[in-house]
Amino acid sequence: MHKMKEARLLKELTQMDLRFATGINQCKISWIEKGYIEPRPDEKVRLAKALQVPVEDLFPSVEIKGELTR
Repeated sequence: MHKMKEARLLKELTQMDLRFATGINQCKISWIEKGYIEPRPDEKVRLAKALQVPVEDLFPSVEIKGELTR
């Protein structure tokens, strides 16, 4: 299971809840959770903020504003 889905379920949020919190389309959230697509760096930040977890917990290798975090 994708880390993002685990975090979402722990917070008892639906994909639609996450959609309203982030402005990211629910279909795209579903595809991210299934591993079909990778969100953009700004979307990763919004998702992590909405789920109240560090970006690195959801996406192990993330580039934010030119810096690569692992």
